[in-house]
Amino acid sequence: MERTELDARAPEALETLVTLFSAVEFGLNSLALYQRTADFEAVKLAVESSCQSQFNLEHLQQILWLVPNAYTLSWTRKSKTSRGRGAGASTTGTSQHDTEDEPVLLIRRRRLTEVVAEAENENETLTDRIYAFIRRVNEFISEHVDAIEAMQPGLDEDELQKQLVKLTVVPKAELPPKMDATLAKQQQQRLDELKKTGGAAAHVTEEELSDALAAPIPQDLQSLPKWLVDKVRRQEQQSKKATKRSDDAQRQRVYTTLPQLGDQIQSYALVKRKHVFAMTELSQGLTRAPLRGQLVEQVHLLETMVPFWITVFYSDGKEFVRLSKTHKYNAVKTALRKAIATEL
Repeated sequence: MERTELDARAPEALETLVTLFSAVEFGLNSLALYQRTADFEAVKLAVESSCQSQFNLEHLQQILWLVPNAYTLSWTRKSKTSRGRGAGASTTGTSQHDTEDEPVLLIRRRRLTEVVAEAENENETLTDRIYAFIRRVNEFISEHVDAIEAMQPGLDEDELQKQLVKLTVVPKAELPPKMDATLAKQQQQRLDELKKTGGAAAHVTEEELSDALAAPIPQDLQSLPKWLVDKVRRQEQQSKKATKRSDDAQRQRVYTTLPQLGDQIQSYALVKRKHVFAMTELSQGLTRAPLRGQLVEQVHLLETMVPFWITVFYSDGKEFVRLSKTHKYNAVKTALRKAIATEL
């Protein structure tokens, strides 16, 4: 996709909104990659860690007003993981029942089909989405400029800019109504019951196989001999199991090689005598990275596990990595190993 620059007339508030949108996209990528729930609090932590700017619901609502197709929002009951993440917050005067029943806002990404209408490739990249948002912001600015010039023709550039700063207020999209706490709790209880009855099936191959073989044969396959249908169904079950085992093994490998990657990044920083790198430079420089094909994803994972040491941020259309100079690396390694132990 052709590079898109933000209109030079953009007020500071809109520049901030573009930065926040980019950080939201990076945060959602990281959460999705490592199978973490993308609720608002998790995204907020990722955004504020990445761009060092405050991010609140009003910003999210303004983003959605500009690009309504960007995300789907929905409320759900707070999970145990979400409650644990917020354990540092004060709970004085709040009962455990109230805390558990309070719903959280989930954020799911959608394709920006109406905004990226000219996209030729089926896969929408992070850059595609960011440029699409910038184009929408530029349209928003142009609409205001046209309106100002129509009302006050003959304004010079300085006066036009002053009027633009005054009038460029981004409206807010409506949030979905909160789910009733009692209903949410009932739904969660039902999900828990289903997990208890069906969750063990992943380890009961005999039951899985019996269910698969007992399933009705589709009309268009009934002419085939039963032994052949059964053989295909057995192979399907074995394939599903193999895929799951492979995914689990790959996930473990991604996590267990993080300390090795951290060592290499720290050594690279010492050799280069700097603490900020372009992600592309890091990818090319770490030729002995444990998982070269997943280096970028692992760097994002390092950020979620030791955010006080490594930060990924976006600047001038490029992705950068910043290392903290105030923390001793031995302390970083200790914290990283503890974080990995809780994930595996």
